[in-house]
Amino acid sequence: MTAQQTSQTPEADRPELSSALHSAAEQAVTPPVDLDRLVGRVRRKRRTRAGLVGGLALAVLATGGVAVPRLLAATPDPADHGHHQQQKPTARDVDANRMIASLEGLLPHAAKASGAYAWGLSGRPTPGAPSTGGASAQVHLVYDDGHGPAWIELTVERWDTPGSGGMPTACVDNQFEQCRATNLPQGARVRVLQSSDGNPANPSRYWTAMLDLPWGGEVVASESNKADFYGGAPTRHDPPLTMAQLQALVTAPVWQPIVAAVPKPAKGTLAKPSVPGVLAALLPAGFSRTPIARADDVTMGVATVLTDRRGMGIVFAAVEGDGDSTADALRMFRGAYPHAVELPDGDWLATVQKPGKGGPGTVQNWAVYLHGVLQVRIVALNSAGPTGPRSRPEPVLTLDQCAAIARSTQWREMS
Repeated sequence: MTAQQTSQTPEADRPELSSALHSAAEQAVTPPVDLDRLVGRVRRKRRTRAGLVGGLALAVLATGGVAVPRLLAATPDPADHGHHQQQKPTARDVDANRMIASLEGLLPHAAKASGAYAWGLSGRPTPGAPSTGGASAQVHLVYDDGHGPAWIELTVERWDTPGSGGMPTACVDNQFEQCRATNLPQGARVRVLQSSDGNPANPSRYWTAMLDLPWGGEVVASESNKADFYGGAPTRHDPPLTMAQLQALVTAPVWQPIVAAVPKPAKGTLAKPSVPGVLAALLPAGFSRTPIARADDVTMGVATVLTDRRGMGIVFAAVEGDGDSTADALRMFRGAYPHAVELPDGDWLATVQKPGKGGPGTVQNWAVYLHGVLQVRIVALNSAGPTGPRSRPEPVLTLDQCAAIARSTQWREMS
């Protein structure tokens, strides 16, 4: 049986909440929107409804910020008229506080949100690594509606970063436990995905909604039935939001001006490849993935969680230049990786499999490559986080796959 058939709480059990949210979602993805009328209507409903969708629908429509009614337009800067026309934010305006306030504003006041952490579009790249290129903004928090704490995360970025192969595809057979793709007006697409770690007794569940816009914008929301997406044990049966609610979250108008502010390389210029862009281009096919973003441990570079039918596994990529000279870089590299081997072209490669930090059965595959002063490190785990429990039989990438990614010449084009 699929995860959706066995785990998702039927929306029919919450008819008044479901109908309100569906109405909000439909309005959010159909331009133009009469925000004044809808805000008043939802406010009146909210006086008598304390449930999740009442609060979510209100915030979906009453953003309290810039109203950009054409989220799905062919370009991120449509011409607005009348009371909708306001100054659009720049990347500098999209800071961590705005991301936190935007997500918390979409959640009902009756529930508890804690541990919020975010970065904005002007956040600095990972220390010790080249710039990550195409910027992203992210917020995550722990959400508790009284049925157990759960992780909710939202990322705003662009899918058309260097190395991308075009607008993300629809669902691929055998890639997810559940996947549904819906084509929206003017070329946009929303996908909702379900996966789990396959534990029959107490599975960790991961649900995601992804809104891809034809001009390059992307909004991704993920949730889990755990308080820590990357580790720990389940704290509840299902994630707190249904798939319909998660879809409404990514299509909420509050993200319109934010996704429009995500910078893009100027036309006519050849942008240097970015760490996320190169990693995205080199990852093997057959996986779904979370947005590539800075790892919580900045020394690990950037990270993404890959998922297929065998389970989930996180992958880290870090790129740095060690030492003031090639000799210094080699000395430090060989000190850190004494079993590294010299390759015929004079470069060095270290591959090692280490015990994981998440308990029995967790494993880490490491491949570290040195080319001159450029060091590339690829790490793949069989858990969804560095200290999480095993979520698949083996690391999501083999040692050979890690080594092949690390040795790619695309990394050299970043310097």
